[in-house]
Amino acid sequence: MHEMPPLVLIASRDEWTTRSLESVLAPAGFAIARAYGTTQLVERARAMRPDVILLGTDLAGETGASVSRRLRDREGVPASTPILLLHPGPVRRSDRMDALLAGAWDVLAFPTDPDELLARLRLYADAKRDADAARAAVDVDATTGIYTHAGLLRRTGELTALARRLEQPLACVVFETRPGADATEPPPAGDLGRVAAVFRDVGRRSDIVGRIDAWRLAVLAVDTDEEGARGLARRLQAALDPVAAATLRAGCWAASDASTVPEDPREVILLAGDAARE
Repeated sequence: MHEMPPLVLIASRDEWTTRSLESVLAPAGFAIARAYGTTQLVERARAMRPDVILLGTDLAGETGASVSRRLRDREGVPASTPILLLHPGPVRRSDRMDALLAGAWDVLAFPTDPDELLARLRLYADAKRDADAARAAVDVDATTGIYTHAGLLRRTGELTALARRLEQPLACVVFETRPGADATEPPPAGDLGRVAAVFRDVGRRSDIVGRIDAWRLAVLAVDTDEEGARGLARRLQAALDPVAAATLRAGCWAASDASTVPEDPREVILLAGDAARE
């Protein structure tokens, strides 16, 4: 069972619409968050990661379909997050097609039948949470407790998009744990786990630690320039025991100008990895 109630983010400038939905959803066990404009919607969708997003058609002149497309294409709301459009009056086939092509899951005529609304939202919220659980299981290595390569790439993609959008610096530090060029056997998985545990203790909570392969770890740091990245590398190496520190090489890459942050997350990791071997 889920510990937290499913969170529904309602985006509408019409107070009556929001209150009407809240009066149905809250008694049924849903948590409610409100957004009264597109900017607030984007901020809350990004920060709160709701289980369902309900979009009205009255957001500063934008259509529900255009807002849905923006959330999917520009703001990083994954396809597993249900976006439902609230349409005044009967829903035509063209309305539904526009919504589906924009990344929405469904269009609901509003006002709608309360029982049907609750049944749909429970179904959609459960599907989203199941997808979250499956993604988390794939993204985190059970042995080391850090991101797998797939999870690292996904999180790097999210951070690079965020850095470009917010015009923030971004840094990546790659740590090479291979003891020497002649080594042929990878270190035990527990070695990476112990190193990662030290990183988590001395790093920031916002830093992302992930596994590139059997030999290498990467740390992604937002709002960090090149000087900060090198300081991060020194701080983490100093926190290790002397034996582990002696076998660790670090490479740093950073972009102070958000416009120079690569769109491909693999390139960010590659640039830092190349620096570790220089």
